[in-house]
Amino acid sequence: MSRTELARRAGFSRESLYKLLRGDVLNPSIQTLQGLALALEISPIFLLRQYFDELSLGPPTLLSCSHPDDHVSFVRDVTIPDDMAVRVNERFTKTWEIQNTGALIWRGRRLICQDDDYVLAKRLPDGGLEEVMDCHLTPASRAVQIADTPPGGIASISVEFVAPPFPCSVISVWKIADDQGALCFPEFAGVWAKVRVVSL
Repeated sequence: MSRTELARRAGFSRESLYKLLRGDVLNPSIQTLQGLALALEISPIFLLRQYFDELSLGPPTLLSCSHPDDHVSFVRDVTIPDDMAVRVNERFTKTWEIQNTGALIWRGRRLICQDDDYVLAKRLPDGGLEEVMDCHLTPASRAVQIADTPPGGIASISVEFVAPPFPCSVISVWKIADDQGALCFPEFAGVWAKVRVVSL
């Protein structure tokens, strides 16, 4: 993309862009960073982190990771927002967007289902909990490939699910793993599909 085209897409003049690129603008506004992010089709979070790294305010995340230059940010739920109602036995596709906010290229990564680490339960009238054995989302696959993603790039990841055969509230949690199956961000909450299953 030419600088002229970048300025046009970002919504400001070429002169303003040149000043920014030369470093004449020491404190760009949020609107400027947002315009650049929109033009470059990346999350404004990535540009903000680049800016704050320049100020030496420390690493962009305190999450433990397998490599100090590896970081991730959740961008948005593209489909199926939290607590959306789906029908019993309904087949649906959940899509997330996550961003590579580190300095490493993501290669060979997968999103892995973590549901075996969680127990779903309902609260009893006496305050106790009762495990719900059959209340779970069934994914078409328990691992999905993440496209190779450069620093600043956004990965779109989709998983197809089938809802349980009876009404309930249910969640399925997924985390990023490397090509060896090791979690890249063990303390990252991951992404999830959380729905209310209803019968009509």
